[in-house]
Amino acid sequence: TTEEIFLARYLAHDLLGTEMIFSANATMGGISDVLGADGSTTSYEELSNTDLIMVLGTAIYPFYPMLGLRVVKAVKNGAKLLLVSNEAGPLTPRAALKMPMGADVNVLKQIAKALLNKNPKPEASGVEALAASLADVEISAEAQAMADAYAEAKNAVIVFDRSRSSRAAAQLIADIAVLAGHIGKPRSGIIQMRMRNNSQGLADMGIRKNMSDLNDKVYQKEVRGLVLIGQDIPEEMAKG
Repeated sequence: TTEEIFLARYLAHDLLGTEMIFSANATMGGISDVLGADGSTTSYEELSNTDLIMVLGTAIYPFYPMLGLRVVKAVKNGAKLLLVSNEAGPLTPRAALKMPMGADVNVLKQIAKALLNKNPKPEASGVEALAASLADVEISAEAQAMADAYAEAKNAVIVFDRSRSSRAAAQLIADIAVLAGHIGKPRSGIIQMRMRNNSQGLADMGIRKNMSDLNDKVYQKEVRGLVLIGQDIPEEMAKG
């Protein structure tokens, strides 16, 4: 629970004087690298009344059925659905536009570059660095159509699964929302889904180091004592 996370952080930070707090459910960066906060910027309620929804990276029904129902409700209310996914699912027949995600972030880069071409001087920091990183990206007709529809919508929400997305993908998703001006206004923004229990609470409490980070600290002999709360140490780490 959030209360338990708070108390664990209090024990580590305030009583033991350490920032070395780890969790198996923690994720490092992504949206927060662009927006400063690691969490959704809009709500399920606003999703039901937006004009366009872009679902990225996964068929959401098997993992987040309640959110899937919200998307269907929004489409029935008139929202246009854009689907970027390698998997077919219940949302596929409802999509106005769809294209495969592929195996990396190239599709997201294409959409971001298409948006940047439409608005080369957005009111945002870091645009020059982003443009340089996209210099060699070639935009497909499918990605251009996605970018056009997303940019031209009055209100639009991106839905993606952070548990199955890389940090680089999450960063690009936030960049896309910023470039199109779909951040900081009603019925627009990003819904970031997290599969594990209270992963958002960990992010809100500033706990972003995961067990891989702990493993590195152990093998670097930077850990002399370890307090475990609610989970066991991984077997390979225990073997040393």
